[in-house]
Amino acid sequence: MIFGSFVVGTIAVVARSWGEGDRARAEKTVAVSLSMAAVLGSVLGGLLALGAPFAVGLFGLPAQAAGAAITYLRVVASFFPFLFVAYTGVAVLRSSGDTRTPLLLAIVANVVNILGNYGLIFGRWGLPEWGIYGAGLASGVAHAIEASLLLVVLVRGRRGLRLIPSRFFQGPPVLRSILRISFPSFVERVFFHAGFLIFAGMVTRLGELASAANQACIALESFSFIPAGAFGIAGATIIGQKLGARLPDQARIGGAWAVWMSVGFLSFMGLLYLTIPGSLVALFSRDPQVLALAVPCLMIAALAQPTMAVGISLSEGLKGAGDTRSPLIITLIGIWGVRLGASWLLAYRLGLGLPGIWLATALDWAVRATLLLVVFRRGHWVRIKV
Repeated sequence: MIFGSFVVGTIAVVARSWGEGDRARAEKTVAVSLSMAAVLGSVLGGLLALGAPFAVGLFGLPAQAAGAAITYLRVVASFFPFLFVAYTGVAVLRSSGDTRTPLLLAIVANVVNILGNYGLIFGRWGLPEWGIYGAGLASGVAHAIEASLLLVVLVRGRRGLRLIPSRFFQGPPVLRSILRISFPSFVERVFFHAGFLIFAGMVTRLGELASAANQACIALESFSFIPAGAFGIAGATIIGQKLGARLPDQARIGGAWAVWMSVGFLSFMGLLYLTIPGSLVALFSRDPQVLALAVPCLMIAALAQPTMAVGISLSEGLKGAGDTRSPLIITLIGIWGVRLGASWLLAYRLGLGLPGIWLATALDWAVRATLLLVVFRRGHWVRIKV
């Protein structure tokens, strides 16, 4: 997730260059970004493989579970270069307006992942029964296949965009642009996940029942925030391309449409959360106590869906314009200034427990959505150079 911050700069530069008709700069960005992804994947994968025992030890798992986790991490970490290249390749294609190719390749990778996990975990179809090692290997191979197919697509060229390896040596100015745009997003991700760890710790302190109910609600809400991110990517691409083509009014309209579509979809999901919460939670747990605690939390989440839609999609849209500082500041205000403080106040001081946590989350999204709308309407992002 933190590495994804560097892809933000790639999306902004490729989309802007594409809109300007500057194919040479777009191709330099592709080469530099994929090379950087491979290097970062190798470094971070090596660090994770070496530090797996320490990382797993932070969770206090029983010895057998800890051993399995270390094995899995080390196998998956060895495929990090492919994972990072795949992540970047998908972002590059989306920036040029091609979202179908990443979809098709993701379907292929997921089929390989599912079948490979089943075969290698349980020893089916003549494959060895490797358990947790097989699970990591199957997922890693799926990443490798997706990355390889993406590289083939980009080398052959797609929508006029090609990967030309020699462009890497022409790319220092492009690399500086990517890093300049990405750095605030990197800081944002670091502080967001640090705050989220504290937030998750608050939930854990409420007990196993609250943790189970919270996990069920998060799993259900993922059907909202993942599509919101997709609308945000679409908005970022349109905004970047239209700004590159010197059509700021169309950039505003495109960004606004992405937000409205996100609000419409998430509002529909919120209606489901509000009207049939018990049936939805029962998909994940039939424990009466978990149901009793999760249902009011999911109903609170339902009310937050429109503001979550604005917060996620508009943040991504602004990043597509190269404005990564505004989302950084607003995320810090939302997570550290609102969510954590309100969670402590509502869940612990006022004794509301897990529903208090979800009320604090809803308040966080409301604040962030409001501030992002103010930034978007003021329009400073239109004048940012990438």
